Amino acid sequence: MKYRVLRIINILSLIFAAGVFVYELAFAKERDIKLMTKAGSVALVLLLSFLKIRHKSSPFDSYIYRDFYKKIIGDAFRNDPRAMKLLTNAITDYNYNKFEKAIKTLDVLLDRHCADSCEFSAVLMFKALCLSESGQKNAAAECYEQLLFHDYSNSTAWSNLGLIYADLGKMQKAEQAYENAITYDPESPSAYTNFSVLLLHKGDAEKALEYSEKALELDPKLNQAASSAAVASQLLGDEEKLQKYKKLHILNGGNARELEQTLAAVILRKR
Repeated sequence: MKYRVLRIINILSLIFAAGVFVYELAFAKERDIKLMTKAGSVALVLLLSFLKIRHKSSPFDSYIYRDFYKKIIGDAFRNDPRAMKLLTNAITDYNYNKFEKAIKTLDVLLDRHCADSCEFSAVLMFKALCLSESGQKNAAAECYEQLLFHDYSNSTAWSNLGLIYADLGKMQKAEQAYENAITYDPESPSAYTNFSVLLLHKGDAEKALEYSEKALELDPKLNQAASSAAVASQLLGDEEKLQKYKKLHILNGGNARELEQTLAAVILRKR
């Protein structure tokens, strides 16, 4: 599972449900059989999920995911409960790395349920994520391009597409994608971070530092931005900023050894 907070919520839910069941069974003066049954059922489902007998973590997944991904989902399928259920199932499968199953469900939504740009955007975003994480980079790029046909100003799609273009060695296209991502959302820290990494590869340390610092201004906890800023600072010979961003990288939970190896490699390339 990609998000530890969901696992914590499920554990707390299991403890609560089991507590209610035990209380009713052993301590209540008058047992509420209906409440016991519900609490016992929920506790059993949660327990089985932890034992990996079921792939879904809990009966509360749909509510958790809808809230977590509300920015992507937006108003999609607001008046179509069946389609929303399919989308939620696909999102759940995506979070459990069941990419092929998720893609099949998303294709059903694309073929039979999507009616407006908001719905196409949400479904294509999750399909692109599934394709990308399953290693199908070219297909993911095509999916993001299709998404942008319906929702051209989607900054997240542009930023993600930039990453894929960069992985595919299409650096000019990646740069244009990042520029679009920033144009349509000037407050996107991930877009500035991704662009800064690309600029480092191009050798533009000054602009890379500018963009990584902008990303950290928007979100000081971004490890990749701190790492990029440290590398750019070293390339520019700015020792004060180098130490500053090395410390920030470590403070945010970054791997100090890996960063030192990256910085050492940069020094060797300069020579």
